[in-house]
Amino acid sequence: MTRSFYSLLVALLLTAPVVSNAEEVMRYDLNGVSNFAGLFPKTGKGFTNAKMTYPQNKIQVVAGSGKTPTSIALSAIKRPSGSSKVSKSSLVHEGFEARQGDILKISFRIKINSANADGLYFLDLECSTCWPPIAPVSNQSPGIRMYLDAQNGRLAIDRGKIGFRSAPFRSTGPRFPVGEWVDVVYKIGLSEKDDGWVQVKTNKRLLLRARGSTLPNQVTFAKYGILLAARKYDYVEVGATANESKSDQDVRISNLRIQIAKGAF
Repeated sequence: MTRSFYSLLVALLLTAPVVSNAEEVMRYDLNGVSNFAGLFPKTGKGFTNAKMTYPQNKIQVVAGSGKTPTSIALSAIKRPSGSSKVSKSSLVHEGFEARQGDILKISFRIKINSANADGLYFLDLECSTCWPPIAPVSNQSPGIRMYLDAQNGRLAIDRGKIGFRSAPFRSTGPRFPVGEWVDVVYKIGLSEKDDGWVQVKTNKRLLLRARGSTLPNQVTFAKYGILLAARKYDYVEVGATANESKSDQDVRISNLRIQIAKGAF
C-alpha cells in the first residue's frame, strides 16, 4: 500500500466519531402488550407511569393488523374554557440521568391523527428532581418540549422551561407530517451553554437542526431566586403532553427507544 493511502486511513480513524459508554435506557416496541397494565413491566424497561389531567382523557392499547402496528392511543380533549389546568394524556419513562456533555437519542414512531394539531406538545424531556426544596414557586420540572407551532404546524422545541421562552428552536422546513405514521429520531447534545444542539429527523430526512443551551443553567435560575439541586434530565414524556390546540387530539405511539452516549451516535 502507498504512503498516501496509510495517511488517509490514519486521518479517517482520528476523525471518526467514537461511541463510548453508550447506555440503552429504554427500548419498548409493544410486542406482546395487549392492555394498559402491560405498558409498565417490572423490568423497568417499559413506561414507568402515566399522566392524565381530565376524566375524558384516555390511554389504551390498540391491536395492529397487517401493516398497522400495535400502538398506544393517547387521547386528550382541548382545554375546557376557563380552566387553567393543561390537558394531557401521556406516558413517562423516568429513572435515568443525562447530564452536561451527554448525547441523548430518542427514537419513536408516532401518528398524530388530527388535521388541526397545531399547538400540540408531544414529547417532553425534563427533570423532576432538579427543583430545590425551598423556592419562590413550586416544582416546574425544567426542560425542553417538542411541539407543533400553533401558527404554521412546523416542528419546534420549546425552551421556555429552561429560561429561553422567546427563543425556541424552530424548523424552517415543511410542516410536520400529520395523519400518517412517522419515524422520528431526536438527538440532543446536552449543555448549559450555547454549544448545546438538537437534531430531528423524520423518516430519515433532516427536519430541524439548531444550536443553543439545552440544559437548565444555574445562573439563569438564580436570577429568579431558584438554586437548582441539579442540572440534568431524568424523564421522557410522550403522547399528548400538552394539548394547546383548538381541538381534541389523538396521538398514537408504536415504540420508544432512549439512549445516552458520551460520544457521537
